Amino acid sequence: GTHRRVVACTRQLSNGTLRSTQPEQCDGARPPSEKPCRLKSCPLVASRWKESHWSECSVTCGGGIQSRLVRCVGRASDGSERYVGEAQCQVEKPAVIKE
Repeated sequence: GTHRRVVACTRQLSNGTLRSTQPEQCDGARPPSEKPCRLKSCPLVASRWKESHWSECSVTCGGGIQSRLVRCVGRASDGSERYVGEAQCQVEKPAVIKE
């Protein structure tokens, strides 16, 4: 999420009230009007194995092997996904090498 605020250049009048003025009349850099909020990850609600495509065979003839990357991916309550430790995936890990 994002926190938003109105940032305006003002000056104080002799009676104490504030009046908007042109931004170039303010000293220093303009402060940001937005900043990220939800800095903590949402809780995981599910996990699954995510496999890459199999590699090319290690040889052009005879017995070779193919390999792929297999990682555990967790889905958070906000729908986002992130890589998590293998212990988070409850089902058996798919093969990473085949002949």
